[in-house]
Amino acid sequence: MAKQKKTAKKIGSLIALSMVLAVGATSLGTSLNALAAAASQSYAGKYYTDYDSLKDAKKAAEELTRELAQEGDVLLKNKDNALPLSGKEWVSVFGVTSDNLIGASDSSGAFSGSSSSSDTTVAAALESAGFKVNPTLKNYYANDTSELGHEDTTFNGQVRNSFSLYKDVAFIVLSREGGEGSDASRVTSETVKASEDNHKALLKKTESGGQGGDQGQGEGPVAAAAAEEEYYKHSLMLTDSEEELIKQVKSQFEKVVVITNTSNPMEIADLKNDDEIDGIIHIGRPGVGGLDGLADILIGKVSPSGGLVDEWMTDFTADPTWYNFGNNNQTAGYNDAAGSTAYKHADGTKTGTAGTSTAYEGSEGYYGVDYEEGIYLGYKYYETVYTEIALGNLTYTDGNLAEVAEKNTAGAIEQATAWWNDNVTYQYGYGLSYTTFSFNAKGLFTDKACKSALGAEVAPSKFNSSKGNKAEADKLYVPVEVTNTGNFEGKKTVQVYVTAPYSKNGLEKSAVTLVGFAKTDTLKPGKSQTVVVEFNVQDMASWDSNADNGTKGHYVLDSGEYIVRLMEDSHYDYTTDVESTADAYDEERFTLSAKADLKIDDFSGNELKDLFTTDENDVSKGSAVKVDDLNYGNVRTADMMADGTSGMTVLSRAKLVSTFPKAPTTKDLTFKESVLANWAFWDNYTVSNKGVDSNGNPTADGGKTFYDRTSTTAKYDAQKNYVSDKTTDPWYKSKSDIPANWTQATGTYDANHKVQNNRTELLFPMYVSSAAQSPIKFKDMNGVAYNDKKWDDFLNQLTYDELCSVVEFGGYSTVDIASVGKIKTEDSDGPNNWDSSHCWCSEDIIASTFNVELAEKQGRIMGNIGLLKDPTSTQTGWYAPGADIHRSPFSGRNNEYYSQDSLHSGYMAAAVINGVQSKGVVCYVKHCFMNDQESNRGNLFTWATEQSMRETYTKSFQMALQEGGSKGAMVGYGRIGGLSNTNNYNLNTELYQNQWGTQACFVTDGYIGWKVRTDPDMMVRAGNVFELYTTPFVEYLSGEWNAEKKTVMVDGKTGQIESYTQWYCVRMAAKSILYNHADTVGQRNGYSELTVQGTALTAGMQGVKYEASVAIDSLLDKDSTAKASVTGKLPAGLELDSLTGEISGTPTEAGDFTFSVSYIIDGFITKTAQYSLKIDSALALDADGDKVNEMKVGQEFMNRIVSTEFNTTNYKTVEYAVKDGKLPAGVTLEKDGTLKGTPTEAGTYTVVVEMTATKTSSGGGGKMTTFGDFGGGNKGGSTTQTTKVDYTITFVVAGDGQTPAWTENVPYIGENGNWFVNGVDTGKPSQGAAGTNGTDGKDGKGGCGSTVTGVAGIVGMTFVLAAGTICLLKKRKED
Repeated sequence: MAKQKKTAKKIGSLIALSMVLAVGATSLGTSLNALAAAASQSYAGKYYTDYDSLKDAKKAAEELTRELAQEGDVLLKNKDNALPLSGKEWVSVFGVTSDNLIGASDSSGAFSGSSSSSDTTVAAALESAGFKVNPTLKNYYANDTSELGHEDTTFNGQVRNSFSLYKDVAFIVLSREGGEGSDASRVTSETVKASEDNHKALLKKTESGGQGGDQGQGEGPVAAAAAEEEYYKHSLMLTDSEEELIKQVKSQFEKVVVITNTSNPMEIADLKNDDEIDGIIHIGRPGVGGLDGLADILIGKVSPSGGLVDEWMTDFTADPTWYNFGNNNQTAGYNDAAGSTAYKHADGTKTGTAGTSTAYEGSEGYYGVDYEEGIYLGYKYYETVYTEIALGNLTYTDGNLAEVAEKNTAGAIEQATAWWNDNVTYQYGYGLSYTTFSFNAKGLFTDKACKSALGAEVAPSKFNSSKGNKAEADKLYVPVEVTNTGNFEGKKTVQVYVTAPYSKNGLEKSAVTLVGFAKTDTLKPGKSQTVVVEFNVQDMASWDSNADNGTKGHYVLDSGEYIVRLMEDSHYDYTTDVESTADAYDEERFTLSAKADLKIDDFSGNELKDLFTTDENDVSKGSAVKVDDLNYGNVRTADMMADGTSGMTVLSRAKLVSTFPKAPTTKDLTFKESVLANWAFWDNYTVSNKGVDSNGNPTADGGKTFYDRTSTTAKYDAQKNYVSDKTTDPWYKSKSDIPANWTQATGTYDANHKVQNNRTELLFPMYVSSAAQSPIKFKDMNGVAYNDKKWDDFLNQLTYDELCSVVEFGGYSTVDIASVGKIKTEDSDGPNNWDSSHCWCSEDIIASTFNVELAEKQGRIMGNIGLLKDPTSTQTGWYAPGADIHRSPFSGRNNEYYSQDSLHSGYMAAAVINGVQSKGVVCYVKHCFMNDQESNRGNLFTWATEQSMRETYTKSFQMALQEGGSKGAMVGYGRIGGLSNTNNYNLNTELYQNQWGTQACFVTDGYIGWKVRTDPDMMVRAGNVFELYTTPFVEYLSGEWNAEKKTVMVDGKTGQIESYTQWYCVRMAAKSILYNHADTVGQRNGYSELTVQGTALTAGMQGVKYEASVAIDSLLDKDSTAKASVTGKLPAGLELDSLTGEISGTPTEAGDFTFSVSYIIDGFITKTAQYSLKIDSALALDADGDKVNEMKVGQEFMNRIVSTEFNTTNYKTVEYAVKDGKLPAGVTLEKDGTLKGTPTEAGTYTVVVEMTATKTSSGGGGKMTTFGDFGGGNKGGSTTQTTKVDYTITFVVAGDGQTPAWTENVPYIGENGNWFVNGVDTGKPSQGAAGTNGTDGKDGKGGCGSTVTGVAGIVGMTFVLAAGTICLLKKRKED
């Protein structure tokens, strides 16, 4: 194999197999499949947490976020090695968001780009790293309430004076945000003069201050207008105040470092080229912990190793996507551009406008975006243009790019370099390090062991595949020796790109395409490591819709030379010395002798064919379209348009200038009525005359009429008609298609049935099955294969209503089915968070690490958080990760998606899914697919060629579902081929199931956005299986079970008809949901139906050692554990061992106690039981003795303290003594517990008597032992045990001839203002400190505002206040 060399330097990345050769020692790393196996810690369908608590999991998450930032933050500029710093510098931090970063708080979520306050700040992170941070400037920004991008530069004298002290380094934070429902603005209120700007296509400001004006797409503002004309800035340019801030900071600081806090690329070419800017570092959205990773980079604790996941262009308005993005308001007013994406009727009315048009599309209307850039998205466009100039196929002179009639290589490389420098600021994959590396490839191989070389000449049979015939080689492996040639230790990513043979006007191909990547360990200077990058042959291939496979369409590899380039970013520089072995570039080449046809999917082995390309002779297009034709073609063709000519033009490598995208005109937005009616038909497809009321509840009569699909003359009204299936529909099922063993339970009607949806319980009457007639429980289906007949038997037990409820109620939850023991489960949303538990760094920063092992760890910790966040709930699903593509820098949710490159996104998503699902949590990768903008996404047509869909937009989801094994997926709001994604059979059934081989369950996005464009009847026919019910926006499935006919009945033309199609599609949809939840934490490890029964524990006695068990080990499997905790109060002196479930100790108080024990099984499953425990008092007064509360002055008194436990029979000695308080005068306490004497003074007296009991027991070995207050042993081996018990007695002595001034057991207020009972002071005040709890009583000592509690502690007395507080006033008796 001929070994060429470099030109660009790049790093590739594919962790599929990381064969590692460290300092000469070779070892194999991990593939995604291996990662999945390593991540899975389930045993026989059981799952376990890795942490004991949510606190521990969040700590691990914060530590990993720091590591992700260390490897994902991207160093973009480091002039004269300005970084790293020592960490001892005195620094100033500038920027209105420096103390409130975007995406740095646990409260950050999908709907909000930022939060009210960051969990930390840049200044705080720098201080933790040792820097001295300007406190005056920090306080200034703490009080600055300016909005993002609006910098207040009117610093007062004190602030300005502080700059001279904290002058070593100035940090400037620049932030941008977007979010769900909010793309970054292409038109802002700020303007720039044409004379000061050279953008290609900013929107011109008219004299009236509005939008419009002819700018000319091919020319800049200066050429198009007078020098003083103004153009609106877009939001990813620097604002005026940011420019002023940077100007001021540069004038006062010698070293300036810019920090970009955004998931959207910014136009910062001026900063890159500014010699007064020393450093630029990109941190995305850092998450909680990410700023510490930034600080680690700044002080050189680690060397940066992140690479950009987007192309950072110099002029965003010159990018192909500028002209077809968002609502297109950025294009208004030039070249006949409509400045809109809203579709129109032929009469010029906007779709959705009130009137007759609503019979078609409803009130929302249709919108659309043409993906006219084709496969040339991001780096693929810029690298291809650069290459075509370098090869002499384009010219670039005086700033103008032009096509040429004949190839001319004279000065071509110089022109290419000039074009590159003018158009690209930072290329995809770019990122600096504090050190340098070299790459040296060791060949191309067809096996993991790298023993079988591919060879320089390759026959197509090596790669050909067809049904039943797998390719000889479907993967290639390239070992690369990476050497640290610098003076700083660090990691390095090897990015692998392929340059495939291209012929003009042939199959479209990018000049370079990422096929894999791998990252080294930390390498010390001079050390080497060999990483093996594994990549799929299919990822080198191109989709060819003209390829014949019996049907049209599959992947092909054209004949010719293939160059496998090992680079550190996407740019192949034609001026590089390709023979050098000292730089970070190398390559391997091979020649394919003839075209290879890859006719089957390399993962599933299923046949491939076009699904979204319409043949020219297809009658389901244009004016020939019938109202119910199925047209899956996804290119907006001329015959669809009202004028018959204005179809979309797709960018071609052969004509990169003349086919460059243009903004849509009104003609590009105006469709034939037949086309609009066809779209509306499938939006409103339903097989019943049904409707819902204003609360979303089904109504018996929806007021609809039957539309006969066999008629060509019937007037169609999309919102008022219902239909029947046709035998030609691809989903149609007849009776013979239904397995003979299928049936459904009839069940019993439950008028009080409730369903769980969106974490809310709803009343939903329906027929429910019987537990007695459902012997197969849901837990029995754990691990049962999808095609196993046991699923038929299980589903036969359920009613048709129950099947429907599984499909209908998918709002952040799945429903419970009591008869089979399926519990309700809950799902959470947010790719960067789990219900505000921990904010990770954004997905783009995770992808910037090019480290799938870190991504898998992030997923695993996220799975743990899901289990631990609320053990009382059944958190089972995560609506994530996001795997859509960064199609535009302005996409609002780029923070939720990984990359501009689909393969890069796919590897990261698959790794995260492997980690999450190893904890038994279902991932719903989202939003399948082409959900690449927020503007009008609710009803957006996304037109693209099948090649660009297959190579750019579907691949990330394909990898997430195949390599990642995602059990679920969320469908995007958009439309493919005119059909809503939920309604698209070719998408949901043919692509996902039949070609990719996935059995994942697909949920809609929030049904609030689907209701007007899909019906669940059509949804299940297409293969989408359940609604994300967002109350009250929901629709219900048609049909009722007919036991006699043994099928489902729906509305027909004249009455109820059999619908085997409805039954089949609903049942298969429910099966998909249940199958994908059978092996998850939703089964609670088999304990979903476990009930722990509490009981009355064996009684104990005060002062006596006690032991009892509340362990539930006997209820658990051998691999399960339970930790117990008490809610309520155990008797003082007793403790619960959380691990053993043993209650032990010596109780020091008596009484009746009730408490709850919560059990956490396997770390996340909560069960609770109620227990009671009686502790008898150890001591009491002799019942036959005189009463302590009826004593009188001068009257002899006698009683005795007695105990059934502490007596001389059980103990050697038992003695009593007063410990605290005072006995009534004249009364004494003997050592044997006798109380006697004649009281001489009236009053209430409370004493604490201490009993001391001792006994001697023989010991062993003469060793000393201690237990409680036990004494030590002696050489004879005996030990003395000493036990002490306190006993409180209250004496009430009346004066001579008096009687007690209270009623027995009735509380009253004493002279000190406290509550008394039976003459005993409870210590509880009758009113608050300020007397606000009640009004004064007759004696002025308080009212009835207090509640008496705690009186049960009074010896021998118990009372209960039931409905309220009884208030009695003590009245002094006069002598």
